[in-house]
Amino acid sequence: MEPKWKVKERARMYIDRMPDSVQGEGGSAALFKVAVVLMRGFSLGEADGMELLAEWNEKHARPRWSQQEMRHKILDGAKADRPEGYLLNRDRDREQYHTPSHQTADSPRSGTGPVPVAGAKGAEPQSYGRTPAASHASEGTKLVPLPRKERPTPPWPAISPLMDEDRDRIAILRKVPCAAVELVRRAGMLGKAHYEGHDCFIMGEGRFAQARRFDGGLLPVQGGRQQSKAKNLPGSEGAFIGRKWAIGSTCPVLLVEGVIGLVEGIASIMMARDALDWTCLAAVSASSRFARDAELLHALQGRRVHIIPDAGSTGWESAGAWLLELERAGAQVQLEPIPLPVACKDLGDVVSMVYQHASPDDDIHFQGCVRRAPDDLREYLDAIFLLS
Repeated sequence: MEPKWKVKERARMYIDRMPDSVQGEGGSAALFKVAVVLMRGFSLGEADGMELLAEWNEKHARPRWSQQEMRHKILDGAKADRPEGYLLNRDRDREQYHTPSHQTADSPRSGTGPVPVAGAKGAEPQSYGRTPAASHASEGTKLVPLPRKERPTPPWPAISPLMDEDRDRIAILRKVPCAAVELVRRAGMLGKAHYEGHDCFIMGEGRFAQARRFDGGLLPVQGGRQQSKAKNLPGSEGAFIGRKWAIGSTCPVLLVEGVIGLVEGIASIMMARDALDWTCLAAVSASSRFARDAELLHALQGRRVHIIPDAGSTGWESAGAWLLELERAGAQVQLEPIPLPVACKDLGDVVSMVYQHASPDDDIHFQGCVRRAPDDLREYLDAIFLLS
């Protein structure tokens, strides 16, 4: 029989690789699954289960669950219709941070997968029709449920290069300068695919990719139970996009939330600066943390970073977490110094409202439309890039 401390450590490592609990994205179900793994899978006592769930809650839940809510999940998890200790007898190696037996080195979850976009300047080679290798699990392990990061995932759609007309459609849809979309395309972070029955543009970097419809419509998420304007491709991994720019430079960084926020952030830099002397980094979700990307965090040491939070308590909570992580790493961090202009809920609104004042005579940096914009919009953009 394994010592209690060892079982507990295995459980901690296992749940650390399970899906995050994010409000509006099946967060309650994600928390319950963790509770089931702790109470039934590893057969922990209530006190140990609560301890590990509380740790997981701090790292993986946005917003965080209360003690009472977590206790309810622990009690419900203990009553789940699963065999007692169903994870205790698994091959111990499966609990380590090793490549699972059903994945090859080029699998989306292996840590070396290709970037999702091909054909753009600066893009790396693309594997069209990304399909994980078949499972080699033995008959004795086929019925054992795996955490998401060990499950075989469906193939990605065939992703093709973004054409000029596609780029223009994105610019019109998002109400941003076409030059901002072009910059992201040239970096190899934009492509297109037919996905979930719709023509979509795909934004991604490394092993992460997200789809949005060209017409701005909704895509099914959570197994079709909900709909969203953005959907991560199956098996996507990553906390930030635009990291190649941040790691490959020493200039100040604008940090925003949301994958599409990368385009909006680049647009704001073009509008407010007479040169591209800043770069943009976008968290793929509110639950993204620098603790999951040590290389990126190291690259930001000593750098100026300006955080633009999403509106609402979750956005500000995430921004506060990034602030602490970055300051501990030695970055010079500034959190949004002034409130958003009236009628703007995020940076994207500011960019689109400023862009309404653009004219054909504006150069690539679009500072002309900024000068013609209302005072509150112009002052907001100026304040973002003040180097205090």
